[in-house]
Amino acid sequence: MATGFRNSIACKCIDLEKFNHLNNRSEEIGKLLNHMIINSEKYK
Repeated sequence: MATGFRNSIACKCIDLEKFNHLNNRSEEIGKLLNHMIINSEKYK
């Protein structure tokens, strides 16, 4: 996903502050999904 964000910066669709915000949120979501996969029995 970060590649798409980087392309948006290169095209000047978003600024660096927005990129950092979206990139951080993307990492948080990835960590949550990873936890849910590893601990799937908790989410049944």
